[in-house]
Amino acid sequence: LWESPVHFVVLGLSKRVHDDVHDTHCQADGVPILRRCSGGGTVLQGPGCFNYSFVLPMDYHPDLASLHTTTGFMLQWVIRQLSPCMADIEHSGISDLVIDAIKFSGNAQRRLKHALLFHGTVLYQFDIDAITRYLKHPPVQPDYRKQRPHHAFVRNLPLARDTLMRLFMAECRHGT
Repeated sequence: LWESPVHFVVLGLSKRVHDDVHDTHCQADGVPILRRCSGGGTVLQGPGCFNYSFVLPMDYHPDLASLHTTTGFMLQWVIRQLSPCMADIEHSGISDLVIDAIKFSGNAQRRLKHALLFHGTVLYQFDIDAITRYLKHPPVQPDYRKQRPHHAFVRNLPLARDTLMRLFMAECRHGT
């Protein structure tokens, strides 16, 4: 569980800077552009973006056997943890969590022979306008986005960081 005190852009494994990033804005503002080892889209990280990572052996649960079942299994896990504080959370697109078709969480995974990394975000006090400054409208997007600009597609959950920590730590202590 972590959060960055500064903004930085993170490209998914197969994404390209010129397709996804306003690199001149990043350079002007000193916002680093990095790449992660997992798939998924390009994201902006920073204050108000709560991050979680799970490194699990493939034999931890039968639902970790494939990309699709892993995503469903892990997102149901996250939904269960957030549900005491947030109602009507849905899994949408490939690996997003939404309320009323507005995204607050993106997720990705990296699979190896015997283990996997599953990681994601929960926006809670994030500067949504910064997304527009540093990221272009994505060339590939889920159908439910319906071409909406960032500010109409992404939202913050009305939760405090301490609440998110408590919810995620409870799950980590008790397992599935």
